[in-house]
Amino acid sequence: AGKMKIGYNGTMSVYTIPEMVDVYSADDYRALQEIKNPTHLDRLGTTSTDWQKEIYQTAIGQDHNVSLSGAVKNQPYRASLGYTDQDGILKTSNIKRTTLSLGCNPTFFNEALKLNVNLKGVYNKSRFANEGAIGAAVQFDPTQPVKENGSYFAWRDSNGDMIDQATDNPVALLQLREDLADVYRSVGNFQADYTLPFMPELKMNLNLGYDYSHTDGDVTVADNTSFTTQFAGETRTYYHDREMEILEFYLNYDKSFDFLKSNLNAVAGYSNQHFFI
Repeated sequence: AGKMKIGYNGTMSVYTIPEMVDVYSADDYRALQEIKNPTHLDRLGTTSTDWQKEIYQTAIGQDHNVSLSGAVKNQPYRASLGYTDQDGILKTSNIKRTTLSLGCNPTFFNEALKLNVNLKGVYNKSRFANEGAIGAAVQFDPTQPVKENGSYFAWRDSNGDMIDQATDNPVALLQLREDLADVYRSVGNFQADYTLPFMPELKMNLNLGYDYSHTDGDVTVADNTSFTTQFAGETRTYYHDREMEILEFYLNYDKSFDFLKSNLNAVAGYSNQHFFI
C-alpha cells in the first residue's frame, strides 16, 4: 500500500510458412508445354520465378506492455500501456495496435460499498493484403518475370492491350492495392456491490458496461491496373460503427434460520442489453 510498482513485459515473434504448394518449376513447366502445347512456346517467358516466394515473407512481430499499480490511501489502482506491431506472412499485411487501460477498486463505509471501475481504449491501424494473391501465385506462369520494362508484368494481346480475363500477377495484386483501416474502440465497465449496514443479509449489485468501436477504411488501386474492371482503378471508403451497452441491477437476500434448519436465498433484478452491429 502506498507504493507504486512498475512492470514491463515484451515479446518478439517470428512467423514463417512451413510448407508451400507443390507446383512446377519454370524448367518443368517449359518441358510440359513442349509436350502439351508446342505451338504456344513463344508465349513462355525467359525467367524463372517462384511466385509463392515472391508473395510470402518471414514476418516479425513485437509486443510491449508497461504497467503501473499501487494504492492511494489504501485504494488500489492500475494502469497499463501496450503497443503491438505485427507483420503478416503475406507481404504488405500489417497491424499496429496501441492500448491504454485504467482500473481502480476502491471500497467505502468499512468495505460495505465495493467499486470496480475499468476503462480501456484501443487504436488499431491495419493494412490488409489482397488474399487473391495466394491463389494467383499457385496458378501463374513461372517463366514470366515479376516486372517487365519497369512495370509489373501483365498479360497482353497482340495489340499490347492488357487482358482482364488472364490470371493476375500475384505481386501486383499485393503491391498495387492499398487497403487501410483505422479502428477506434472504447470499453468500459462499472460495478458496485453494497451491503446494507442495518440488514447485512441484503446485498445490492449494479453493473454498467459499454463497448463502442468505429472503423474508417480506404481501398485504393491505381488506374491502368490489370485486376480492376476495365483497368479503371478503384477508390473506395467504408466505415462501420458497433455499440454494445448493458445495465444490470439486482438484489440478493440470503439468510439462514437455525431454528428451522433452513436457508432462504432470493434474487430479484433487472437487465437491459442493447446491441448495434
